[in-house]
Amino acid sequence: MLGIWAFVSLWKLLTEQEDVFESWQYVKGAFSTDNLFWIILFFLLMLFNWWLEIRKWQILVKPYEKTSFRLAFIAVIGSLAFGIATPNRVGEYGFRALYLKPKNRKTGVMLTVLSSVAQLLFTLSGGILAALYWIYVYYTRNETQGFSYLLFLSFMILVLIGLILFVSFYKLTSTIRFFQRFSILRKFIPAVTDTEVITNYLRLRVLILSFIRYAVFLIQYAIIWQLFDAGISWQESIVSSAVIFLVMAFVPTIALAELGIRGRVSIWVAGLFSQNYLSLISGTTVIWVLNLFLPALCGAFFLWSFKIKKNDSVKTD
Repeated sequence: MLGIWAFVSLWKLLTEQEDVFESWQYVKGAFSTDNLFWIILFFLLMLFNWWLEIRKWQILVKPYEKTSFRLAFIAVIGSLAFGIATPNRVGEYGFRALYLKPKNRKTGVMLTVLSSVAQLLFTLSGGILAALYWIYVYYTRNETQGFSYLLFLSFMILVLIGLILFVSFYKLTSTIRFFQRFSILRKFIPAVTDTEVITNYLRLRVLILSFIRYAVFLIQYAIIWQLFDAGISWQESIVSSAVIFLVMAFVPTIALAELGIRGRVSIWVAGLFSQNYLSLISGTTVIWVLNLFLPALCGAFFLWSFKIKKNDSVKTD
């Protein structure tokens, strides 16, 4: 229902935009030879983005078993196709583990969680800083009363979540075992395996790769909105995309519903800086398609060709 509301809301906004046809001409003309450098850079960033995620997976599984880049690629891309139909792509966690040896599959689930926590740390920290700036601009432009209290409360909640995530990243096994003490949470938390064998050096490498990947996402938004002449500066693009990632991290969505909701959130956030809704939505859609849908489509081919063996890892034809 949330996804349907988002699409209907987006359509209404587009019909109300006075210069929508002029904006559409800019969107269509963006992919021309005049913008060849930025187009190539955008696609290279897309490939680099997934190389970073594959490399993160290789680093995390290294203490348990050696994984080639090819197998890591299949595991990451295949898990994306498997997880796209689940809320917030939670299906990815179990699928990646299938490409490990049976004795390491439980650990593989934990390693996928660890990778997600590392990425979420930067989504949260970068989002908090961006949200502070966004709220400041919103407050000064609209002179809204009581915003300072909402800002303080939101900031404290997000900082608390960030601290929990930071501790979880370095002590994931211990953190999960702590929450398993509460009967109300036990049935929602999977059985744990020890991940403390991963050294702090390896964790630091994962954090660095996660930070670079986060920066790539932000730059992609800035490039595509500039290409589509969305009327938003580089600084405003980076701030807006950081807030969008923060909001989307806490919104339960699946597949196409995510596209509609992400577009609506983009208008809500970036609309503070630009009223060119068509360009903002188009940019968000292109990023979703290239960063998620196309890799998932590619990963779908691997879903048809894997075989699980009792005494070995997943084999592909």
